[in-house]
Amino acid sequence: MNGLELNDDDRYLQSLLSDASEQVPAELIRDFCAKNDKSEPVWPELPKHLRVVLLKQEELKAIFSDRPGEKQDGWQRFYAKYPGSAGIITISRVGWNRRGDRAMVYFSLGQHYQAAYGRIHVLRKQDGKWVEVPAYVGGFWQS
Repeated sequence: MNGLELNDDDRYLQSLLSDASEQVPAELIRDFCAKNDKSEPVWPELPKHLRVVLLKQEELKAIFSDRPGEKQDGWQRFYAKYPGSAGIITISRVGWNRRGDRAMVYFSLGQHYQAAYGRIHVLRKQDGKWVEVPAYVGGFWQS
């Protein structure tokens, strides 16, 4: 999960737990962190259902690595390789509470060095539908 590398010493978990509330119970935060303690591959069938290209970390590092003497930057290389792309979307695995009526997921979108954002979204099941909870856990970042 780009941007959500969890520390072995649980500092990230502890910082999220400081945001726990009735809307965002601690058990939900713990499940979210446990499911995202390491990078996991995305469902390999996803490109059959959506117009997406799944990028491995190695490819991202190669695209965005500094190249001495080259004028092109990583975003130029990215869009040259993937013209018409909306950018790079990062999504976490979903954390759940025990009842399965609360969910927590991280989402980010990067389109350029100065056009990116990400945050954790919390949802609850209400009348059979998932709705976003107006709660902020872990802050919000943008560039």
